Amino acid sequence: MTDTILRYPINTLTADYVRAASGLALTAAPLLLIETSGWIGVLLGSCAILFGVFLVATWRRHMTTLHVDDTRVTARGPLGRSIAWADLTHLKLAYYSTRRDRRDGWMELTLKASDASLKVNSNLQCFDDVVSRATRAAERNGVTLNAATLDNLAALGVCVDGLQDDRAPQTGDPTDRPGGSTTGAEG
Repeated sequence: MTDTILRYPINTLTADYVRAASGLALTAAPLLLIETSGWIGVLLGSCAILFGVFLVATWRRHMTTLHVDDTRVTARGPLGRSIAWADLTHLKLAYYSTRRDRRDGWMELTLKASDASLKVNSNLQCFDDVVSRATRAAERNGVTLNAATLDNLAALGVCVDGLQDDRAPQTGDPTDRPGGSTTGAEG
């Protein structure tokens, strides 16, 4: 992947637009069409605001293209950002499950440099390639990753051999670990 332009697939965006518009209609319409009591109005208004924020976030993803090359990753569109791979100081890969059994969900990649941060989710075209490239940059830059990120990288099949883990070294003595006590009580 030398110079690639990536977008969010329109079918994913369409489904999000439908969810946002439906939720907004179901919560805002009663506020506009009928008189509601205080707490019901607050509840409907709060939900309408959340669906409105989701609608704007979907529009932002729709308008954004991600440009990835050998030197940087750039999001072009509303609130665009750019991070040079050489300046990468933080990488986090989080998994958000929609089911208790953790079979359905999505991943979100967060990249940070001293002057910018960028988030992309796994609905992005070629998401795995972006994660692989970011992981190689993190390795070159000596970025330490948290345990969940390392587990999520492994789940994607991304090589994590040269990356450091921010977990405390494990020894046989539980008092050497953060927290220092096996009972949780101070004596």
